[in-house]
Amino acid sequence: MVRRKSGKGDRTLVYLVLGLIAVVAVAVAFTTFGGTEVRGDVFEGSIINTDFDGEATGVVLADTDCKQTGGPMILTCTAIISEESGMEIHFKYTHDMGEEPCLSSGEEVSIKAQTDGTATVSRG
Repeated sequence: MVRRKSGKGDRTLVYLVLGLIAVVAVAVAFTTFGGTEVRGDVFEGSIINTDFDGEATGVVLADTDCKQTGGPMILTCTAIISEESGMEIHFKYTHDMGEEPCLSSGEEVSIKAQTDGTATVSRG
């Protein structure tokens, strides 16, 4: 019977495989439980700088004045949006950072006035 000695190469391979499994498990958990996934794409709020009626598309220039207004993850922010005709819209909205990350500069959005005087802004 031939006995084989376990060398450093065998242990290295085991550590490499275990490390790879750990990286995959962390990546799956990260994307499944929130990570970079954007789960909230529709924001409800008010246009505070001008009268706006109807629908339009635009690009977020900035998201400003974010303040905690509820629990630790509840923020009220004002997004500055350049509407397709060039009009600047200031959209004040409250959102849960755990569900809806802030609007980001450069994001394309759709703006829609609601019949109750509020508005919605949707990503994409």
